[in-house]
Amino acid sequence: MSYQPNKAIHPGSAVGRTLDKLGMSQKSLSERTGITEKHISAIINGDASITPETAALFANAMGGKPSFWNNLQKNYEETKVRLENQ
Repeated sequence: MSYQPNKAIHPGSAVGRTLDKLGMSQKSLSERTGITEKHISAIINGDASITPETAALFANAMGGKPSFWNNLQKNYEETKVRLENQ
């Protein structure tokens, strides 16, 4: 049996933690990615998703691979659906 979290954590929280760890502001991330500050804020606040395009931009700006950021979103969505169906 695999691990099944009992809470769905939006990937925006990982974006926020990564920015803190790197000492990078949302404005700086916006400048590096071309994503508006408003949209970055929406992702961090859990109001917007990380798309494959966003994942590639985040990987270039903050490190990691696009698959890391994509998997955070996929796992969030799968966990959310599983919890809603229980």
